[in-house]
Amino acid sequence: MAAQLGGEDRYATLAHGEGILKTLFKAIKALSSGSGLDRVFTTGVSPVVLSDISSGYNVARDISLRQEYQALCGFHDSEVAEVLARIGTECGLTATQVVEATP
Repeated sequence: MAAQLGGEDRYATLAHGEGILKTLFKAIKALSSGSGLDRVFTTGVSPVVLSDISSGYNVARDISLRQEYQALCGFHDSEVAEVLARIGTECGLTATQVVEATP
């Protein structure tokens, strides 16, 4: 997303000014302030993006690091390590290379 495409910075186009991400999160913010949405669960959006569009969505609370929500979605460290080990085997990587990539 950060790569240049046709001379344009795709990330800046999406997240800054009146980019599509900022517009989307402004709409979610409006709907969650008494206009239809009581709660919003957003996944797949990095804290960096949320920070960059903060004026569009400055009402969010990041709960991703709370222990009680860590199993809600996503991958556990052990699952990532297992997949990386299989990939390492299939790609002929050394054990050291696999360990370096493991969380």
